[in-house]
Amino acid sequence: MSKVPILFLSSREHPMDMVMAMTMGADDYIQKPFNTDVLLAKIQALLRRTYAYKEKATDIIEWNRALIDLKRSVIRMEGIEIELTKNELFILVVLVQAKDKIISRYDLIRKLWDDERFVNDNTLTANVTGLRRKLADIQLEEALVTKKGLGYMAITL
Repeated sequence: MSKVPILFLSSREHPMDMVMAMTMGADDYIQKPFNTDVLLAKIQALLRRTYAYKEKATDIIEWNRALIDLKRSVIRMEGIEIELTKNELFILVVLVQAKDKIISRYDLIRKLWDDERFVNDNTLTANVTGLRRKLADIQLEEALVTKKGLGYMAITL
């Protein structure tokens, strides 16, 4: 149940021993005696495969030909740059990253404000309305869809 790579070192030579080790969760199997250069190369390969190729977080998200700049809190498209508030940026990013899935109003409020007891439901509506108004400047207001009784979603146009 771990992502830690497992390398078996064994003096056993039977192919069934290799099969059992791999079945039990080994990522590789090396028989003794072994060359230390081969061992080091295999360890480096295991570590590289396990840890090095994870997706790197990016500061730019592309959505409907627009670029959302997370560091600058702006959305750009065809030379037009629109500044977003912290809440507008957060809402947009959550919806865009959900990839055409509905996010409930409740989930958005919880993610945005941590404690929904102190937030009026109209606050979320006001933030989404403001975001849509800004997206209208780049013809993307219809890409934020309200699903009555369910929540919101960002679609690909």
